[in-house]
Amino acid sequence: MLMVARFAQFGMLFAFNVVASRALGPAGRGDYVVPATIAIVIGVITHLSIEGGLGRLLARGETDRAVATRLGVSASLAVGGLGLATYALLCVALQPALPGSISDGSLILAGAAIPFISSSFILATLLLRLGGVRVYGLTMALSASLQLGGIGAATLATELTPELVLSVVLAAHVLTTLGLLVALARLVGGRALRPVRPGALGRRVLGLSLRIHPAAVAIFLVMRLDLVIVGLIAGQAATGRYSVSKSVAEMAFLAASSLALAALHGQTQAEEDAALGHTVEQTRMAVAVSTVLALVLALTAYPLVYFLYGQEWTAAVVPLALLALGGVGLAIEAAVRGLLIRIAPLSQISLAATAALVLNVALAIAFIPTFGIVGAAVASVVGYWAAAAGALLLLRRHGGTPLVAVFHPPSVRTVRGLFPNRSGRAPVDDAATGPR
Repeated sequence: MLMVARFAQFGMLFAFNVVASRALGPAGRGDYVVPATIAIVIGVITHLSIEGGLGRLLARGETDRAVATRLGVSASLAVGGLGLATYALLCVALQPALPGSISDGSLILAGAAIPFISSSFILATLLLRLGGVRVYGLTMALSASLQLGGIGAATLATELTPELVLSVVLAAHVLTTLGLLVALARLVGGRALRPVRPGALGRRVLGLSLRIHPAAVAIFLVMRLDLVIVGLIAGQAATGRYSVSKSVAEMAFLAASSLALAALHGQTQAEEDAALGHTVEQTRMAVAVSTVLALVLALTAYPLVYFLYGQEWTAAVVPLALLALGGVGLAIEAAVRGLLIRIAPLSQISLAATAALVLNVALAIAFIPTFGIVGAAVASVVGYWAAAAGALLLLRRHGGTPLVAVFHPPSVRTVRGLFPNRSGRAPVDDAATGPR
């Protein structure tokens, strides 16, 4: 069920991007992508990975789902204010470097979405760890459908502008957060949504979260910071084309990330040995699915870009092919990290992810001035696979899993696990069930 919902979600968001890109052109797309990306980056940085600390306690039986939900809801309210303040300071600092075509209205609209972005990170992961896989998928698909409908209506009613696109995106973030709150209330109970003072347990969650937070931030920046660097170095038209490369290439990562999300429930609830076996099997499936999709995208990149976007976008073809193939590395890291939060020292997870980010940024700064968006794609691919290598090394050290184990074909049982059961819970294979 999650796979179907995620494909529907991504398909509608892909259509949204096509409509906006064709209406605005490369430079106009850059004018809304840059502030939107900055807002998402700030949302990731300031949400403090509270869901990581809660996930570790849940997996180790140190708290129950009602308490975890109340702490998560309380934290989502607090980090929103932190995100807004950070965004305001950053915009002031970056204002001289930002292209003059980016309006104050665009910056304000992008910033207004930050509290909802931060909340969604916390609430969505908590919902998945508690087993609400089906309702999560439906919530995200509904939000995407409203976003596509909004941009369609706006296009028919008036001339599309970056500010109008960002308004639709903001509305989608608001609806996503509300949908996740409703889903948690149905799963855990309405009382679990009442904010609570953190107390000793809340301080413990915060301490754990801050130790895993560098990893979450680093992996996200590996996926997004290159777009900001392109904008600062190569200009808005290059940013628009590169953002198309990334949005299309992420189709190779979509299915694999869905598997990683579905695996969170088993990684949290199963006994440790069963959770390890489940993780290896889900990672094998993620590798298989993302590899097939990456090859398809790489081979069809030119006609895909040419017919969907037009001749002026064809510079995005080579970066698209490279990023699609690099997405297999991201698929591996995403599938493994949920278990590493449970079994590995959090500081080691953060160190491995941060090393991948530093490598990515250094290569991007070195390559973009000479090779443009192709150089940015090469730097990102190296960063993706460096993150995967770090995750696999930690899995070997703390789980005893050989590096090559995740590259074996997935079992028939794992393939069957893709189909949802009637309860809507995560598709967990028999090896992952274990005592609850």
